[in-house]
Amino acid sequence: MERKIISLPCGASVGGDSFVQVMAAEVSGIKSNLKLEMEVMNLHSRALVALDYEVVFYNSILEKLNNDTYIISQKDFVIQSGDIGSIGKFFIPGEFSDARKVDIILVRGFFEDGNALDLKYENSEMVVLEALDNKQKSLLKDKAGEDAISLAQNNDLSWRCVCGYFNDKNSSVCGNCERSKIEVLEKYSSIDIFIKDEEKTDVIEEEIADDVFEKQSDLDNIDTVAQATIETQGKNKPKKDKVKKEKKIKVKKEKTNKTESKMNGIILKFKSLEKKSKLLLSGSFILLLVSILIWLLFR
Repeated sequence: MERKIISLPCGASVGGDSFVQVMAAEVSGIKSNLKLEMEVMNLHSRALVALDYEVVFYNSILEKLNNDTYIISQKDFVIQSGDIGSIGKFFIPGEFSDARKVDIILVRGFFEDGNALDLKYENSEMVVLEALDNKQKSLLKDKAGEDAISLAQNNDLSWRCVCGYFNDKNSSVCGNCERSKIEVLEKYSSIDIFIKDEEKTDVIEEEIADDVFEKQSDLDNIDTVAQATIETQGKNKPKKDKVKKEKKIKVKKEKTNKTESKMNGIILKFKSLEKKSKLLLSGSFILLLVSILIWLLFR
């Protein structure tokens, strides 16, 4: 069973500010069944429906497999104005089965209204179409925006925006998305910048998480100590209550004893008065009897 080949980054001839440009290209498949797939940006006012282009094939050690360019015509696709789309698959002839990379030169574009546009430019250059994996693309979109598909490039005759469009060297803003050339080249020229920023963000997030965890641990410890204190106080509370109750009972007893003493004193005083009253009554009665006897004797 044949293994899938490992492809190399492809190249494309670029004329700055061209209406039709190659955004991505890849040689894929197995050696006996290789195919070339390509995505194109169309900034023409009409939909692109066919394309003529030339390619040069290279093997894994970047040796040319054809001295003369190989001409390819593809149709049966539609890429609307302002869109990026695939032109379909081109199956590479067996004579180029060692191909791992291609350089692409756009020749002519055909549009839905029947018009054609020459795409070969005198002032053009071959640039490398750097391929990003899915993770890198996702990271780029997070940093630069949903329309970002490639890293920024500063070439000899052109500069590439993150939206994929190749602009003339002298253009200060992108002809497709109007991003600033200076900002794009400064911020989005290397995926390493994003990775470092992402790592810094991860470190900061980890530090914040650790800080939050430590604070939460401190709060948990405080809660534990507070709970233990409450439990200890709860255990000691009955003892304190018992002591308080005993004190209250003692005070009540003392008050009761004092009250009883006072009552006993009053009773004793009353009894004493009662005895005195009885004596007085007895004396009075005796005097009364004596008085009666004297009256009877001297009557």
